[in-house]
Amino acid sequence: MRKINSGVMKRFNRMQVVRTVQRRGPISRTALAEQLGLTVATVTNLSNGLVEAGILCQAGHDSTGALGRRAVMVDVNPCAFYSLGVEMNNCSLVVGLADFRGNIQAVRVMDFDAQRGVEETLQELETVIRALLADQRVPLERVLGMGMALPGPLDSKAGVLRSPPNMPLWKNVPICEILSRRLNMPVCCDRETNAAALAESLYGVSAGRETSYMLGLFTRGIGGGCVYGGRVLRGFCDGAGEIGHTTVVTGGAPCACGGYGCLETVVSGDVLVEQVRKRWRMTLDPRAASQGPDLTLEQVFDLAQQGEPICRRTVEEAAAYVAMALRNIINTISPEIIVLSGPMAFQAGFADAIREQLKAQGIELTDL
Repeated sequence: MRKINSGVMKRFNRMQVVRTVQRRGPISRTALAEQLGLTVATVTNLSNGLVEAGILCQAGHDSTGALGRRAVMVDVNPCAFYSLGVEMNNCSLVVGLADFRGNIQAVRVMDFDAQRGVEETLQELETVIRALLADQRVPLERVLGMGMALPGPLDSKAGVLRSPPNMPLWKNVPICEILSRRLNMPVCCDRETNAAALAESLYGVSAGRETSYMLGLFTRGIGGGCVYGGRVLRGFCDGAGEIGHTTVVTGGAPCACGGYGCLETVVSGDVLVEQVRKRWRMTLDPRAASQGPDLTLEQVFDLAQQGEPICRRTVEEAAAYVAMALRNIINTISPEIIVLSGPMAFQAGFADAIREQLKAQGIELTDL
């Protein structure tokens, strides 16, 4: 029988203690031992060492016990370490700094132009990150690493952006390696919708569900991610859940991905606005001249709610297309809950319209 190295086991148990305290703390050592299936003595020794190292801290006494000596609680020291997060989307780069407890300490947003050079953009991103750390007085060596939520397709293991449809200059860019070298820290990445789906399953509305699917409805694109058993379902080349590039219109308009009739070509925010403008022009509606040039997505949905026929028809068609794609997801992976996210998900009446279209297609939902 292969022996387990005691040093390896100790490091593993120490890591489990920290992770559990991060999620459950403040927590007593006795409760921590029960959670981990370890002896109280083992947990006490490990936690005492972590307190001495400044990673954990004493957090008062357990107030639930009525009699006897109250247990000392332990919690993570939020200032022990920090982590960075970056989200890249079609129009911005968002940088966030979180403490060791996971609380967001600061956020910076910079404009992102996909037509701009890779080197120039990453240089500016590095500058923003260093400035953020300086503003928060966080030394670089206290940052454990950085996670990036990126548009697909990508190779999350290699940290390489493959060929994002709306980012022609970013083909086969080893973005994690570049930034890791520049910042001297570990950098990992995942598709933005996978990262959002995982965050929802850990901290959001799908927490505690075995299977969940998150649909991201953005102004310039649509994405999706599935979580099963606490892990992201990736598929080959991290492509699982890419609902935005499923076909909903046979022989439809060309998509940036190279296909035709993808969901993105008929539903994303920019498409809906342009569809309304086009229909107003075709029907000689005076709004085409008065409102068309400055029409916003919010106005489209507001007008639809007010009963304006073209806006209402456009929104209902979009909801029908989303429902069609979701019906395929439901019948393929059968998620317990579907989470809608992104700017379009919060537009007036859109979630209800999608639910009604799903019902019309024979799908009865309890969670959406």
